[in-house]
Amino acid sequence: MSKFVTISSASHLFKAAALAESLALHGACLDVWLTDPLQVKATFKLPVSCTLRSLEDLDANRLALLHKKYGLNSDAFRWSLKSLVLEKALLEGADSAVYLDNDLYFLQSPASLVDTFKQYAILLTPHFYPSNPRMKGAHWFEANYQVGIFNAGFIGVRNDALPFLNWWFDCCAYSVRKSYFRGLFDDQKYLDLVPTLFEAVYIHPSPTWNFAAWNDWTPAFHVSNETLMIAENPVVFVHFATLSLERFSVPAHPANFVYQRYLSHLQSFDNKVLSLKEAYFSRRNILNFLRYLHWRLLTTFQD
Repeated sequence: MSKFVTISSASHLFKAAALAESLALHGACLDVWLTDPLQVKATFKLPVSCTLRSLEDLDANRLALLHKKYGLNSDAFRWSLKSLVLEKALLEGADSAVYLDNDLYFLQSPASLVDTFKQYAILLTPHFYPSNPRMKGAHWFEANYQVGIFNAGFIGVRNDALPFLNWWFDCCAYSVRKSYFRGLFDDQKYLDLVPTLFEAVYIHPSPTWNFAAWNDWTPAFHVSNETLMIAENPVVFVHFATLSLERFSVPAHPANFVYQRYLSHLQSFDNKVLSLKEAYFSRRNILNFLRYLHWRLLTTFQD
């Protein structure tokens, strides 16, 4: 048995609900670990395939350590919890567990993910930023070294991967912050070391897992019969992070039809969502908005 888990605040619960239903279409359920359960509106109805979990069920000592260090920074606190919720799923009897950011959305069955655990203990997805420094937009090439090779929005572990989870917890307890000078990027940059420290690590070879706007440049990307494809393989799930919302919302983008589907799904849980860009900026702080503007300036004035 494989268990799928995510972590969410109450303000983003509608995204977790859409993720849960995209999994339910393929017979999978989702555990949602809420960081602020008292903020959930009484009228909000979760899909039947979605189970709300309390942080009180996690290891009390390690949870207290993280809360003491990051309790005033909701993002850092939430990101630091990933190893604990994955560990909890394994300790509760799951053969494997998959962490998913709540802004992921499945287009195909997750069976290919689960099947991979037959041979591997840890599953990772590269960002697939451009690897050629001659490509236009050199900051994307540099992102490999600044942001990290792997995306922490998806992590899969088998029940023999507890040493990795313990190591990742120690890393996050050390620091969850963005500091290019120190080689840190939240909980994510640490993952660069995983293939050198642990055995049976699977690195997915294409953006069919974790497709996003940072890897839609790949020449193999195309649409066939209203299906997103990388070469001959369909995209299994999309990562609707901020950049993806920005780029896929453009009507001319090949992935716009998936964006529209996702938007409609979100609106079924929160009819106040008029556009995903508005949903993002109404729920994020000014620091993230400035990061977004910085990215826009880089892409606008590239040579």
